[in-house]
Amino acid sequence: MTLFRRLSLTAQLVLVVTLALFTAQAVSLALLYNERRETAISRTVEPAVARLLAHADSAAPDRPERREARPGERGSFRDRVRERLRDGGPPAFAAGRRLPAIEAEIGARLAELGRPASEVHVFPFPDRFGLQEREARRGLGVFARFPEGWQATRTVAPPSRAPQFRGLALQTLLIFALTLIPLIIFARSASRSLGNLGTAAERFRGSEAPAPVEPGGPRDVRALIAAFNAMQTRVSGMMSEKDQMLGAIGHDLRTPLAALRIRVESVDDPAERVAMIESIEHLTQSLDDILSLARLSSVSNPPEPTDIAALIGKAVASQQGAGGTVTYDQPAPISANAYASALRRAAENLIGNAVRYAGSAAVTVQRTEGTIEIIVEDNGPGIAEADMARATDPFVRLESSRNRETGGSGLGLAIVKAVAALHGGKLTLENRSEGGLRAMLAFPA
Repeated sequence: MTLFRRLSLTAQLVLVVTLALFTAQAVSLALLYNERRETAISRTVEPAVARLLAHADSAAPDRPERREARPGERGSFRDRVRERLRDGGPPAFAAGRRLPAIEAEIGARLAELGRPASEVHVFPFPDRFGLQEREARRGLGVFARFPEGWQATRTVAPPSRAPQFRGLALQTLLIFALTLIPLIIFARSASRSLGNLGTAAERFRGSEAPAPVEPGGPRDVRALIAAFNAMQTRVSGMMSEKDQMLGAIGHDLRTPLAALRIRVESVDDPAERVAMIESIEHLTQSLDDILSLARLSSVSNPPEPTDIAALIGKAVASQQGAGGTVTYDQPAPISANAYASALRRAAENLIGNAVRYAGSAAVTVQRTEGTIEIIVEDNGPGIAEADMARATDPFVRLESSRNRETGGSGLGLAIVKAVAALHGGKLTLENRSEGGLRAMLAFPA
């Protein structure tokens, strides 16, 4: 069942219909084969039984003997094999060529008619039995032992099954072709429309102008595509309104914060002045983080070719210049299309978190199988496994693993996650076995 779910819509439909056709055709073939077998056996058995009974009745003591064949006259089959039966039974050379299925049918039929035979022998005519080759290929020799003695006759051989099976096989192939070919064409058309819908859903970010998906396929699929196009338009409109609102909020808050920062300088108490300045700077940083996170969902410019190794080197140098202990063995240039400013901000957030909570950070940049990986490791307390899933949620501060006194808005990892999604990648967090946290931002090269 798991393998079936992994198949495409076209493959699932073809597989189900193929199994259904195969089952139905197998039942039909079995019934037809049984019917033809019974018909063929009856054509072979019934004449033989009738002749054997007639010969047995004519051989009874109270019946007159049949006349002998005149000299030069070709006798009947019974006359020609009579001398063979005088030795006590059918020819011994026929033992290896007997047909037990037909023997059983003849024996059962004789028993039903009240004239059972103690032995029944059936075999194809041999050339040396005294018959012409043309006659030998046409029929079967039938020998039955009655109380009156052995009786012999001939009957038609059952038709060969090979032509029957060839005809049935061709019929089956024709049914499969006439059924599956239109089904495959229809399923591919429907799955192509669904595939276009899935591709559009993956590419939609809400920031750019929505590109409507061309409706196609059955009515239900066309209705689904139309609903998706309408949803794209609504979501894009809401994202645009959100960006405008956040931009307005940022503009309206920056001005009073700047004015407040200037007025704080006139406070006489130094301790009070420092505390107020720190609060204002914290508010300003939080506002910058919120606006940065909001802008990531409305990036309209395409990514540009960037040397990722050099870009991360600048982020490392920035943290080192601020007094952080960061190790980075810059590799050879690694080029990829990227949003340079956003990616540098994400790297600075990861390195800054490691320096702030662990005291140092080790940074690695590498390309593996078409993927670029930016890895930041530290020797800090790590993150509790129960909190790992929500560590990247906005405004989440993990008090059990991060010190609240160090400050922060709870948006650092949320911004990194958004930057990874902007590049079509993801952010992975995991605790190291030797202690500390390992953060990896990976995206397609």
